[in-house]
Amino acid sequence: MRLPRAARALLAACALGAVAAAPADAAPGDPIILSGPGAGAQLAAGTAPGLRARSVPGDAGLELRVSRNPTPVDACGRIGADVAQAAGTPLANDLALYDFPTGRWYDTPGTYYWQVSRAAAGGSCDATAVRRLVLTGGPPALAGLSQQRIPSRIGRSNGATFVIRTGGIPSTVTPARYLALVRNSGRRWRLHSAGTVAGRPRFGNGRSEVGFSTAQVPRGAIAVTIVGRRRGGSLERDLILRADIPWQEGPDHPTRQQIDLETVLLHEFGHFAGNAFHVPRGCRDTPMVVGLATGEWWRSTTDFSYRACNTGG
Repeated sequence: MRLPRAARALLAACALGAVAAAPADAAPGDPIILSGPGAGAQLAAGTAPGLRARSVPGDAGLELRVSRNPTPVDACGRIGADVAQAAGTPLANDLALYDFPTGRWYDTPGTYYWQVSRAAAGGSCDATAVRRLVLTGGPPALAGLSQQRIPSRIGRSNGATFVIRTGGIPSTVTPARYLALVRNSGRRWRLHSAGTVAGRPRFGNGRSEVGFSTAQVPRGAIAVTIVGRRRGGSLERDLILRADIPWQEGPDHPTRQQIDLETVLLHEFGHFAGNAFHVPRGCRDTPMVVGLATGEWWRSTTDFSYRACNTGG
């Protein structure tokens, strides 16, 4: 699967550091009221805990901090932000209730501490009490994965078998989620997983494999499926992914700076299953489009988004 020029530009922009905007004038004297799990609450890991706070509409100085340590780190009484940190965003239907969008730190079990603080333009600040939150269990590797079989109108299947290579998985992809995505995506194409093998995929060893190996993917491509036969040998199919791009492993949808891993796997497994064709880009109900841009995805016939489908482009 190739990366459109527009998407390449977006990926290049990803390397630039983000500059945080200074908080606007706060509302000194107005209380901050935490809205979310009570102190000492226990939730299953992988469940968004809904850490919110209530203030006054227009308060742009609110900040969430999540830490593994409840000890204050400054005179304001704020804890550290070693786990997560985010500015408040008012809800559209309640401008006094603020959400704090963060990454998926809550997929990892453990004990966490969270609070919300307010910083004013003049340098003053205040902070709420710290609440403890306990996340139990393991990450939901299958969360959000559709079980829908790929319709015959999208492509056929040769019923091939593959092994999963576990080497070279990038730090942005959790191993458990990677294995779940590969197995589930292959199953949806009526393909069969024959277990895991250490190391990276290597074309020419006579075994059909799936895994990460940036050096074997052509320049300008996200992933590649290689099909060939050694003299006198069996047919080999290798699905190889780049490791050096900003993957979104799900269940969240990709941002305009991310490539959706599930979509790429579904596309390449389509080739693996014997479908050599590509569908032109556009608003298409198929994962087999010729190129995937950042922020686009196809996860099922009812869950897909391409730029051409959106009036905002």
